[in-house]
Amino acid sequence: MENKRGISNFLIRTGKIEIPKDEKQKVKPFSLSKFMNSVPFHSKDKSGQNITILVLQILFLLLDNKYGLIIDKVDSLTQYTYRYLHKDETYRSNCFIKMLLQMVKADFHPIRTKTYTSELNKKLNSSHLITDERSTQVEIIPYNDLWDLIEELLATKYKSS
Repeated sequence: MENKRGISNFLIRTGKIEIPKDEKQKVKPFSLSKFMNSVPFHSKDKSGQNITILVLQILFLLLDNKYGLIIDKVDSLTQYTYRYLHKDETYRSNCFIKMLLQMVKADFHPIRTKTYTSELNKKLNSSHLITDERSTQVEIIPYNDLWDLIEELLATKYKSS
């Protein structure tokens, strides 16, 4: 439930979800640190269930231009992928994390990121979204759509800098 609230707040901040004016007062401000403290982090995450939390954290850091903090997470993301995302059922998560790592390698530049991730993006787009209960907890928004949002966000931030 908290993960869905996190992704909803991300979509609100990117302007993908509009809140009616009369509802805006009811929406609590979103705090990433408060969110991170409120979600249950599985200390023995054998099946890759923490992926949503890790991705949400990176999305908000990206929104807030905290590139240094994203770079700091590269090692842990690499280790996480190696440890937990090597089975067929985590293929899409593995692709997506690798794309995030390539985004860092491309220094968050939109064109370089697109170039570095083009093959992974093809793999992600050709893989099928599994819609069983467990996978919907991991992919609240299909990674294909989420990646499009990230590319759009990178392009917007690059133009404004």
